[in-house]
Amino acid sequence: RDLHSFPTRRSSDLTLAASEDALQHAAEYGKKRIAPLRVGFGPGISANIAAAPLMEVAKSVPGLAVELVDAPFDKISSQLLEGSIDAAIANDLNASGCDRFDRWHLFDENLVVLMPSDHPLAAYDVIPHDLLPDAIWLDFAGCDARQLAWARWKGPNVECATIHRAPQAFQLLPLVAAGMGLMLAPQHTPLIDGVVARFVDCLDLWREVSLIAVAGRQHAPSLGALIKTMRAYKWTGRATDRKPSTPANQERVACVA
Repeated sequence: RDLHSFPTRRSSDLTLAASEDALQHAAEYGKKRIAPLRVGFGPGISANIAAAPLMEVAKSVPGLAVELVDAPFDKISSQLLEGSIDAAIANDLNASGCDRFDRWHLFDENLVVLMPSDHPLAAYDVIPHDLLPDAIWLDFAGCDARQLAWARWKGPNVECATIHRAPQAFQLLPLVAAGMGLMLAPQHTPLIDGVVARFVDCLDLWREVSLIAVAGRQHAPSLGALIKTMRAYKWTGRATDRKPSTPANQERVACVA
């Protein structure tokens, strides 16, 4: 048959059919009683800290559907306000618009130096800081901890050259294992084979990790359950373990990492 003799459908018919399909899919989606929960993770925040609380939420919220989202430091605020994430686990927000968010403090944690397990400095339980200034450093986006540490060691006006970078800390772990440099990272960072973590004698950098959501916005049951669970969760003895002592004349420095 002539190709042009086949029956055709008008564009209006196609649009109507697409709309009907969309409505049908939405109805089927609703019947499944899915409870979406989009959680953003700020720089250096590993999903392993949220696994146990999320499991508790799943027990109380039928049909929980969790989506884990990267939340870069300069985009957390907009992601929350636009609704692309329901909540964020992070250590800070940009100064602008901070009064528009609710924060629930979860825990404080120290930063540690990650290095290959066969690195000479791995022989130390606590590394003397004067052995570190000449090291090659790896850096992940949104982390200012290394520069703060460098300012202590070298002075506030001396820039620390970073050779290797990545958006997330976990992406740099294979490079650390390969011996391409050292990295300052949160204490809760899951390590891979060939990487060890060490404290530094005068390095008492730390950060506050919080759960953040938009203030005044009605919470879906899944988000309400997450807030309740994470606020009640016993964080003591987890990422806060093994804090190095702080000399009496040295102030702890909170950082963005």
